[in-house]
This record gives sequence, structure tokens and C-alpha cells, in this order.
Amino acid sequence: INATSLGLNAADPLPFAVDALPARAIVAEVVMQPLITPLLEKAGGRGLRIVTGDSMLEYQLPFWADFFEFNAAGAEMTPSAERGGAAVVDK
Repeated sequence: INATSLGLNAADPLPFAVDALPARAIVAEVVMQPLITPLLEKAGGRGLRIVTGDSMLEYQLPFWADFFEFNAAGAEMTPSAERGGAAVVDK
């Protein structure tokens, strides 16, 4: 898993040696833009399974919303006095 900022720029070095990974390795990226980073491109070129940063975020969003007490079914965002004006979702 690349959890660094390496990959945001095309000139960035790879965060680790993809060639040293076993054939069963899965390479995951936290960087979401570009979607296919040089790391994922190289891993995919070796035939390794890859996971893009947006895929990781997709699965994290429900936990993020729960942690910050957002109600995904809510229709609008309103300030909450209990949270010092922080935005929360109300039904």
C-alpha cells in the first residue's frame, strides 16, 4: 500500500521496488489523482492486481461519515449548535 504522497507528480520516484514483489502481490494506492499512478501502471504491467485510491476511499466513506456523525440519508447540511457550528446532516 502506498500511503505516501509519491505518485501525485509523474516525476516522483516509486515508493518501493515493484519488481521485488511476488506474483501474488496486490498493490494498493491512496493517491486518487492521477487515478493510475506510475506505481499502479508498473504493477499492472507486471500482471499484479491493483487497487486505485478512489476504490479505497469508496469503502472508507461510510466509516468517515459515521465517525463525523453525518447521516447519509439526510437531505441537507445544517449547522449544529452542539458542534459549535460544524456541519451535520439532518433528515
